[in-house]
Formats: sequence, structure tokens, C-alpha cells
Amino acid sequence: MVKTAAEGMKNDYRCRSFACINARLYFSISVKSETSTCRIIKQMLDNSVGKVNITPPQYTTTTRYTHSLSHCTVRKFYYTILLRFLYTIRHKDFRIRGNTMKLKSFFMAAVIAASTSTAAFAQNTANTPRSDKRKTLVVYFSRADENYSVGTITEGNTAILAKMIAAKTGADVFEIVPEKAYPKQYRACTDIAKQEQRDKARPAYKGDIDVSSYDTIYIGYPIWWGDMPMVVYTFLEKHDLNGKTIIPFCTHEGSGLSGTDNTFRRHYKTATVKEALAMRGSTAQNRRSETEKAVDEWLK
Repeated sequence: MVKTAAEGMKNDYRCRSFACINARLYFSISVKSETSTCRIIKQMLDNSVGKVNITPPQYTTTTRYTHSLSHCTVRKFYYTILLRFLYTIRHKDFRIRGNTMKLKSFFMAAVIAASTSTAAFAQNTANTPRSDKRKTLVVYFSRADENYSVGTITEGNTAILAKMIAAKTGADVFEIVPEKAYPKQYRACTDIAKQEQRDKARPAYKGDIDVSSYDTIYIGYPIWWGDMPMVVYTFLEKHDLNGKTIIPFCTHEGSGLSGTDNTFRRHYKTATVKEALAMRGSTAQNRRSETEKAVDEWLK
């Protein structure tokens, strides 16, 4: 006698269907005594993993139950409905007498039970954090090798921040890697960086990413000569970030953001540019716990 939600409502007087389509919960209850029904429903809930057929001992030939639940919150929700249903059966004196049943009272009670439980469920759901389905991306440029204040390093200062942010936000990551690598020596690298800035060069980088599906984009870079490296400008000019949320972060050794956050506001008129994070490269490189604490505070 197990039926789909649509078919169950056509059952005869001995088996009234209580069907909830969205939860994929389909079962029929034959009511003869509150005790047996309680036992049956408890057994159903105890066996709610997967799809289980349960046959109560008194009705081996007349009633069969199928129960399928996929989410624990849904399970709690319908468990509440069932308890209210049993309460109604007990206090409203529902009984099967020959071939008649108080259909009007039955369905009114079912509607009231469902409505009350739905309100409680909605209240609980409102207080439960929802997963954020918006897509987030971390884009960054970083350079290892010889750096000011920290010596020769294997992971760039900005890369450390970028990876922390991505891990804490669940964001995708794209690293801007110049096609032509910068020199490993600090002085030689700064000379090239200064010349690129004077020439307003736009160095090419390897690969690319489609940013159209991302709502929030973190953009990280070191401060070179009071500005972003020119290869970061190459990326920015290739992508339209208008309408998105942009969150800059940088590493430096005393110059702070150098106004680079305002560069995003000028370049992307309709983007929302949020408060930037500026951190000394030596802190990011050598004091990881302090760095992580600062990132956590900034992300709040």
C-alpha cells in the first residue's frame, strides 16, 4: 500500500496518506491504536538512513511503510509533525468505525499540525547560517628569491597572505606569473620594476582566468616604488571588475597601501572596493601566528 504523494491521497478509509513531496518522505499510516502507531513511527525514524521497508507485526498483510530522508533538519521537522499528529489522534478521539471516519476533522488536524510545525521549522532555519553560494576568487602576484628585510625566501610574502585568505574563505586562486621572470637579486629586480613603472609597461603573464562568474575578488600584490607592480595592471586592464566586490591586500616594508586601494575605485566605477589589508612583508614571512590573527580580524 506504499504510494507516491499523489497516489496516497486516494487511499481508502483504512489508510490515510500523509505525504511531503519536497522531503521525498512518503508513507501511509493505518490507525488502530496510538501505541502501535508510536512504535511504528519510532522504528521508521530509527531506520531513516537510505530507504527502508518496515512491516508492523499486527498488520503484516495490510500496511507497509517506506521512509526516505536525506537531511537531518528535514528529519527533525517531520518528526515534529508526526508527534503533533499523534497528539491530535489521542486528544481528538480519531477512530475507525466500520466504514466511516471523520474526514473533515482528520484533514483539519493534519493541516493545523503541518502549519504549526512549518512555522517552527522556518524559525529554526532562519537562525541557521546558510552556506554562501557566491563565488570568491583570490588573485595575487608575489615574488620569492631575495627580498628586502627578509633575505632569500622560497615563498613570497604576498603569497603567504593570499593562501591564508583563500583557505579561510574557500576561494579559488589565480596567481599572476610573469612570462619573463624577474631577477632573483633584489637590486636587479627593483631596477627593472622602476623602469617598467617609468615606461608604464604592461608585462605579459602566463595563463588567465575568467572572472565573470565571481562576485568577490581579493587582489594581492607587493608595493614596489609606491605602487602595484606593472604586471598587476596588465591583469586589471584585461578584466572588467565593475559590479563586483574588490578587496585589496598588500605587503610592504613601510609604505603601506600607497593609495593603491583608490586605484581600484578610479578604474572600476561601479565596483564596491572594501577595506584593504596592508601588512609588512617581514611580518607575513616571519610571524605567521600574528599574520593569521590579523587576517582573521580583517575578514570579519
